[in-house]
Amino acid sequence: MTLSNSTWAGMIAMNLRYRVHCEPCDRIVEIDLQNMPPDGNAIGVTFRCSQCGRPGRSIVAPRSAERAVPRNRSKVNATHAGA
Repeated sequence: MTLSNSTWAGMIAMNLRYRVHCEPCDRIVEIDLQNMPPDGNAIGVTFRCSQCGRPGRSIVAPRSAERAVPRNRSKVNATHAGA
């Protein structure tokens, strides 16, 4: 079975991190991939900020990238805007 990084299960298997940035609130939220449907399509999904309700910008990167650019941001909740 070949996994694709376009599915949530594929992103987990490839050790990718999915974050959403809300520019107006200057917040970055990490999405818990374990809570997403494994075979669900991760491409084109829109998450909305739980504070202002605006759509956020998706950031997908390998977990190893965190060591290169450490952030001091806390984990908070985001609201999924589509299924």
